Amino acid sequence: METLTPAKRNECLVFAVNGEKFEVPNLDPSTTLLEFLRSRTRFKSVKLGCGEGGCGACVVLMSKYDPVNKQIENFSMSSCLTLLCSINGCSITTSEGLGNTRDGFHPIHQRFTGFHASQCGFCTPGMCMSLFSALVDAEKTSRPESSPGFSKLTVSEAEKAIAGNLCRCTGYRPIADACKSFAADVDMEDLGINSFWRKEDLNEVRASRLPTYHPKNHNCTYSEFFGEENQSDMLLNSELYSWYTPASIEELQTLLYPNVSENGMKIKLVVGNTGTGYYKETEKYDKYVDLRYIPQLSVVIKDNSGIVFGAALSISKVIFSLKEENEENLSSEGKLIFTKLADHMEKIASGFIRNSASLGGNLVMSQRNNFPSDVATLLLAVDSSVSILTGHDCEKITMEEFLSRPPLDSRSVLLNVHIPYWKQTKSNGTIESNSRLLFETYRAAPRPLGNALPYLNAAFLADLSCNKSEVLVNNVRLAFGAYGTKHATRANKVEEYLSGNLVGVSLLNEAVKLVKSSVVPEDGTSHAAYRSSLAGSFLFEFLFSFIEIDYKIFAHGLDNTLREEAEIINNSNLLLSSGKQFVDSSKECYPVGEPMTKFGAAIQASGEAVYVDDIPSPPNCLHGAFIYSTKPLARVKGISFKSNSLPDGVTDVISSKDIPKGGENVGCTAMFGSESLFVDDLATCAGDLIALVVAETKKHANMAAKTALVDYDTESLDSPILTVEEAVKRSSFFEVPPFLYPEKVGDFSEGMAEADHKILNAEIKLGSQYYFYMETQTALAVPDEENCMVVYSSIQCPEFAHIVIARCLGVPEHNVRVITRRVGGGFGGKALKAMPVATACALAAHKLRRPVRIYLDRKTDMIMAGGRHPMKITYSVGFKSNGKITALHLDILINAGNTIDISPIMPNNIIGALKKYDWGSLSFDIKVCKTNLTSKSAMRGPGEVQASYIAEAIMEHVAGMLSIEVDSVREKNLHTYESLLLFYGSASGDSMEYTLPSIWDKVARSSSFTERVATVEQFNQLHIWRKRGISRVPIIHEVLVRPTPGKVSILWDGSIVVEVGGIELGQGLWTKVKQITAYALSSIQCDGTEELVEKVRVIQSDTLALVQGGFTAGSTTSESSCEAVRQCCNVLVERLAPLKKKLQEQMGSVKWDDLILQAHHQSINLAAHSFFVPMPSSQQYLNYGAAVSEVEINILTGETRILRTDIVYDCGQSMNPAVDLGQIEGAFVQGIGFFMLEEYITNTDGLVVSDSTWTYKIPTIDTIPKQFNVEVLNSGHHRNRVLSSKVIEMEGKQECFVFAVNGERFFEVPNIDHSTTLLQFLRSHTRFKSVKLGCGDGGCGACVVLLSRYDHVLDQVEDYTMSSCLTLLCSGNGCSFTMTKGLGNSKDGFHPIHQRFVGFHASQCGFSTPGICMYLYSALIDAEKGTTHPEPLPVFSRLTASEVKRAIAGNLCRYTRYRPIADVCKSFSADVDIEDLGIHSFWRNGDAKKVIVSGLPSYNPKDRICTYPQFLIDEHCSEMHLNSKGCSWYSPVSIEELENLLHSSVAENWTRIKGVVGHKHEKITLAQFFSRPPLVSKSVLLSVHIPYWKPIESSGTNEYNHRAYGFKHSTRARIVEEHLIGKILSLDILAEAIKLVKDSVIPEDSTSFAAYKSSLVVSYLFEFLFNLTGLDYAISCDELNGNLLDEAMKSKDDNDISEISRPTLLSSAKQVVESSREYYPVGEPMIKFGAAIQASVMLASSAGEVVYVDDIPSPPIARSVFDPLVADDLTRYASDRIGFAITETQKSVDVAAKLALVEYDTESLDPPILTVEEALEKSNFIEVPSYLHPAKIGDFPKGMAEADHNIFSAKIELGSKYYFYMETQTAHAIPDEDNCMVVYTSVQCPEFAQCCDRLVYNLSQQLKIVIDSPEHASTFENPKESRGLEFDRVAAAQGYSPSSFQDVELTAITQLPPLTFGQNLNHLTAEHVPEETLSSSSDGNCEEHRYFGAKKLGTTEGARSPSIYVDL
Repeated sequence: METLTPAKRNECLVFAVNGEKFEVPNLDPSTTLLEFLRSRTRFKSVKLGCGEGGCGACVVLMSKYDPVNKQIENFSMSSCLTLLCSINGCSITTSEGLGNTRDGFHPIHQRFTGFHASQCGFCTPGMCMSLFSALVDAEKTSRPESSPGFSKLTVSEAEKAIAGNLCRCTGYRPIADACKSFAADVDMEDLGINSFWRKEDLNEVRASRLPTYHPKNHNCTYSEFFGEENQSDMLLNSELYSWYTPASIEELQTLLYPNVSENGMKIKLVVGNTGTGYYKETEKYDKYVDLRYIPQLSVVIKDNSGIVFGAALSISKVIFSLKEENEENLSSEGKLIFTKLADHMEKIASGFIRNSASLGGNLVMSQRNNFPSDVATLLLAVDSSVSILTGHDCEKITMEEFLSRPPLDSRSVLLNVHIPYWKQTKSNGTIESNSRLLFETYRAAPRPLGNALPYLNAAFLADLSCNKSEVLVNNVRLAFGAYGTKHATRANKVEEYLSGNLVGVSLLNEAVKLVKSSVVPEDGTSHAAYRSSLAGSFLFEFLFSFIEIDYKIFAHGLDNTLREEAEIINNSNLLLSSGKQFVDSSKECYPVGEPMTKFGAAIQASGEAVYVDDIPSPPNCLHGAFIYSTKPLARVKGISFKSNSLPDGVTDVISSKDIPKGGENVGCTAMFGSESLFVDDLATCAGDLIALVVAETKKHANMAAKTALVDYDTESLDSPILTVEEAVKRSSFFEVPPFLYPEKVGDFSEGMAEADHKILNAEIKLGSQYYFYMETQTALAVPDEENCMVVYSSIQCPEFAHIVIARCLGVPEHNVRVITRRVGGGFGGKALKAMPVATACALAAHKLRRPVRIYLDRKTDMIMAGGRHPMKITYSVGFKSNGKITALHLDILINAGNTIDISPIMPNNIIGALKKYDWGSLSFDIKVCKTNLTSKSAMRGPGEVQASYIAEAIMEHVAGMLSIEVDSVREKNLHTYESLLLFYGSASGDSMEYTLPSIWDKVARSSSFTERVATVEQFNQLHIWRKRGISRVPIIHEVLVRPTPGKVSILWDGSIVVEVGGIELGQGLWTKVKQITAYALSSIQCDGTEELVEKVRVIQSDTLALVQGGFTAGSTTSESSCEAVRQCCNVLVERLAPLKKKLQEQMGSVKWDDLILQAHHQSINLAAHSFFVPMPSSQQYLNYGAAVSEVEINILTGETRILRTDIVYDCGQSMNPAVDLGQIEGAFVQGIGFFMLEEYITNTDGLVVSDSTWTYKIPTIDTIPKQFNVEVLNSGHHRNRVLSSKVIEMEGKQECFVFAVNGERFFEVPNIDHSTTLLQFLRSHTRFKSVKLGCGDGGCGACVVLLSRYDHVLDQVEDYTMSSCLTLLCSGNGCSFTMTKGLGNSKDGFHPIHQRFVGFHASQCGFSTPGICMYLYSALIDAEKGTTHPEPLPVFSRLTASEVKRAIAGNLCRYTRYRPIADVCKSFSADVDIEDLGIHSFWRNGDAKKVIVSGLPSYNPKDRICTYPQFLIDEHCSEMHLNSKGCSWYSPVSIEELENLLHSSVAENWTRIKGVVGHKHEKITLAQFFSRPPLVSKSVLLSVHIPYWKPIESSGTNEYNHRAYGFKHSTRARIVEEHLIGKILSLDILAEAIKLVKDSVIPEDSTSFAAYKSSLVVSYLFEFLFNLTGLDYAISCDELNGNLLDEAMKSKDDNDISEISRPTLLSSAKQVVESSREYYPVGEPMIKFGAAIQASVMLASSAGEVVYVDDIPSPPIARSVFDPLVADDLTRYASDRIGFAITETQKSVDVAAKLALVEYDTESLDPPILTVEEALEKSNFIEVPSYLHPAKIGDFPKGMAEADHNIFSAKIELGSKYYFYMETQTAHAIPDEDNCMVVYTSVQCPEFAQCCDRLVYNLSQQLKIVIDSPEHASTFENPKESRGLEFDRVAAAQGYSPSSFQDVELTAITQLPPLTFGQNLNHLTAEHVPEETLSSSSDGNCEEHRYFGAKKLGTTEGARSPSIYVDL
């Protein structure tokens, strides 16, 4: 391919996100911006709501530099569709970039919060970004400057800004208010309830209280570092990415038509990539070509013939150009056409899609894929033409030709579109004076403002000649599209008929008939008849406008068909214009009753709120996607893929076959039974779960699931049941328990006999509804130690998920932990339907032993969800002539789907809501039908929504039959209190609680119902085609309160932590709980309780922390949670009251903080738990409400608009009216969706086809009431309510390397750091954490692994232990590493080594145990290979006791003192004395040896694990020699290759080569070798020669070498050698030799133990020579004057002078213990922790499964930190803390620490005090509090006087001792939402660590710091009580530091460089500690603050450290 040569080329993708620069070195070109942001950055505010650009949850602001206009252009776009490579040189802003917790929130965030515009919060960041984009655009206009706090935005623009954003919770009204509050033309009176002002405040006051907004302060969108680089002008062309950006047509042709070898390449042409939102990609492209930078494709050219638009222009730019063209000197008709085109295009998709979608892309999709394009229809109508590039040819054709051609191939390019100027008809070359052009466009879609595909679009262009009474059609073009044909078409027959004819009634009639016969949808098109009807209506409207005659007369001249097909559509004022909210708040129970803002709303708006999919993926995390059945009833025979093997990236396919032994195939459970997780054999519905694909990425998993081939078999199966009618025929029902079946009321027969009129067997059918929560089903499962599983799930009932997961995995429930923080929308769909997702996730994680996460794509979610129950209702009703109903009978068939779910509750729910009217008598027959559809589940008001509709439909029917007003019928049938009691029983409550009659009247008054009824009648008389209706409807909602737990804890600083069983779904549960907590605790009546609500924090649900959480459903969990918390608070108040009274007597007033501090000191229990169980009398009650709605409908097109809605709802005494109001509005709008918009459709197989945002339409801001008024009624006290409320070349060379760990294959990428050690890799890149970092220098054994490599010469595997902390990873190529977890584990069973470690009590802290196990295992393997010992008895090995003990001699253990470890080792030896083994749990004293042996865990050497996997042999991995430029690692196989490497031109440029080298080979003696200068890095030691020695026949010779005595290297004592040679040994010779050796072997200065080392030289020489003399030992020693130690020679055998004494190992030990069974099991010598479970902590510990702090996986972007905290100026001891730094890796931190240079200044400082004597001399002491100083005993002078002898001033000096815990100090800090910090620390006192962190940052305990200590290694006394706190604080400090808002880990160092080292190194000093903390040392806690705020790291005592340097 030819090289591209534009002016600027960029090989690397560079862009910015929120001001941070990103350079991406490698990338899959199909990666979207959203994928990158969510997986490779910390910015999680962009949410994946649909992946189609249809919801707005992923909206970001794109800023790019326009080099032509030399300005920055900003626009919103959908990040889920934007390819990452397309943003090169651009800047992206997300909601976090606008503002956040740390930097302050943006006014948008603040106003969203204050206007209560965020509920679940999942959609809120996208909403904020859409609004922000509109604000940015408004500032570019030439409008006048706005008032302070406002923008140039208009109210209309503000509302339209979010028209493409979906919200399922709020009902949009508060969101609209938040947006409108920025508009310059807003009416402040029109803004709803908020937290900024009071109702009585004036507008000026209101405006001043809005959060300040100034465009200049809040509009930084383009990163400064791009300003000069102009990165956006650099075109990305990268072969690495396969992404190319041509800058000309010629370059494009070269790319599209390269050499022949590339003709088969798949090429994707890219502009905005928005087409993938509709046409999902299932194939991989070889080349991506970006068309945006070709000038010819991005221009707008105007000439006399018209306008040419480049095909790569975005639709938004085309709209802008069309509007701009209207300002040119065009004719009025020309302006009309361009205006209409622009206005219509603004209804295409949403703004953030139009900003990216290209004009050409839209047209090509229409031509190639039959996309229902509006643009194609518009352009066809105005006779546009297009230019197409095919190969090297370019042709221009009409739009009609373009659309009718065969589909374009992938290499044909649409270059531009030409729109001609249109002029009127000319006669004799002049324009006729009476001619005119008319152009009109039409569109019918579910949503008025767009973001929805049309049912039909049309564009008509007519050239007319007019006179006074006639209109002549000269020419006409009629284009129709999107009605179910391949592309837009012209109605040619109709055009021919109309052209040349006068417009009249008959012409209209015939034209409509013709158009209906022309516009015919293809078979299978939905709503086909409606679409054809629309065509006639649109044509009639267009033609009717030509006729200037009386409308009514003309209308009567039409036949009935036309009158049913025509209307004038009014598109004005589609958006919300106003809304009023009325709330009554009460101060009686403050803060309960206050309309407080929702807890966490601000962080939801900024995107900092953490949802399940926002949790960073743990290392090695896999992703899952479901394979589901597409058949309603079929056997599943198998699953396959096209490649007949697992696709790329796929790890496994999990099905029912993978359920572990002991587990169950269960996916969910509820009160009516359990349901299967996966299909066992028979799929019973389309959507049934068959399997879970698990892959390395979400994209791989989704692609594999979509392309999986399922083999079905339907032979001998009955046909599926898909309808309730079929279910009745085949008697397929679910049983409803009798206690749930409702009771009938009255006698139906009698009621019917009383009736004057009857309606018999009328039918109603109701369809289903999809939940459309913004966050789809999601879960994250993380395997934990001891076969446990932690599951993060977005679920409404975590307790039940907990149960199901445990049952599926076959583990005890305490092995499962389900955590739910918040849910991104639920509505019942996150209850039972969330369980299979969490369970499948856990099952996959359990099998693969890796974290697994699932986030369903929207299509899968919609297919699996089930949704609301469809039903068929047949009713018979009798009624009086006045409308009073006397009897009602209902036959209801409920379609429950294939499983029972919660369906049995439906009859009771339906009848409960239906009873809102007094029916006289009520009977019913309700059947719950079992069908082969997806199981239906609870959805917001399950059954009650349908029942309310049924009731109103009956009322309408009755009124219609009687021809009376339906409102009078409703009122006539409202309950009296007596009838209410009859229908509802005890749930009715007191008569005073029946508020419906008053609500009925109140809503009539507030809505002006009577007056508006008259107005509607008048409107309908005046309008034929538009009609209005107004209706008043009551509601009675029967409520059931469930038991709920709660827990309240008060921390040291007075802050409060609350746990409740309820889940925060967006309903404000946490907010109400905060309020009730503050209220209940304030009853203690302390000073400071007024602001107690700010001290309360509600934390996430954890099923192991709070049990019996139950369901969050039915709208009452908030209430019951509040009561549970109130009970806890009452207990706490009762405990605190005596202390408060006592303090009050002493001090007068008592502050809350002081009270709590004293309570802690006095050990008062400040944690209370409760379980609220409602009394039978208060378990059920009724809620009342009423609403009035006025609706306008176009009776011809079906378009509806809700003009106004008024709602009054009785909440009792609302705990938070603002929260309750939001729930009311949200529920109402969700009801609008069910009844007016949403169609949850299935195909003939029952498979959901409404499976995307394209086909399923929920309400948007343009579909809600124009005027939306809601009143939350405070009806006073209710006694039964809570407070009255409611990829290897096989040539022997490798670029990548492969190895195995515990049998798993690792194929590592080529760019790994060559200095990476095996330990570093294992701990950071794998889940195997049993290798511990104990020392890092091979001195402790904690990191020992077994290395196995295949020897092809000997054809065998060799195994040996090695220290992984010293072994370079690259050296392990082709090898297998086994760690203790590979021997056995809690899931596969433990190895006998593990079991015996447990039984012999040989593991305490357990940190060193895995390493000891591996040393012992290696010894066992060696014994089986290399010994000739006889075959041992069962359970033993060939090892001897001596050998087995020696096996672990290199391992350190600080806890056990080795004796039990030695017993474990000896228990494997064949020669062990059983009696010599210590205390254990295998046998009892007195047992026979046979019993004893059988009691040991079985060991058989033949059963040992395979340490070298077969795949390494099969792949010849051990023959592969790693040679990789990527990791700078080379493996020469000859001396020649080595020389070439070391002396190549490349190598000459290397600064360092680690290895061995030169072209010159020489052989020298060892003495010469040591005496030479140090070898250079390219010199290689090749070999060592050891000669054979023979006895010397004549003169003797002797070499005497010494090493390691304080000299540079080994030396020979040549003087001594010369003295001894030729001499006969005697005492004199020996004595002289000793003198000579003492003078020869002299350690250098500063050598430690110098005298001792010299003495050893003498001893060794004496011991060697004395054996040769034959002298008597005692005499000789005396003659030598005893100068040698007696230990120099002991009991030597004269005949064996070669034997050297060795230290002996432990031979025996006895332990005597007495146990008692009196308090069994107390007193029993049980194994450490957990004898009741199979996998105890000790077993897990020896298997390396116990999790210590450093075993916790580092989240993405985690950085390492080196100790310590900070000092201001003066260091006070060597190693005092100066500061600390952060780097990306642990290694770079360690290197930085070693290279740090500290500059000190000791001038004017006293000398340091280093000894106690100096301290005594200078009186430098630490005061011991008197209460801690021990009391003296007796009288010392008196005792001395009585003594016979005295010793005076004798001294003993004791030195210090290092703790040597195996796990060094460590901590791990992770920033959490809402400015919180989670710290994992190995500390003995986590509570105090929490307090320390709070003091450093001046933060509230409960709000900021969470300390979690997972597992402690050895600590010894108290080292981790105080020193551990420092590490904890450092970790937390770095996480809190503004310079690095990152996750951090710690490593201790001794010096600090202040300059950056390598990349991304930051340092922290005292200046980073919040000022409040540094300045607080004078508040009475001086010592505490000084200790925690000022200590530093240094190397000189008492030295100042003004600056720090790095020497690189």
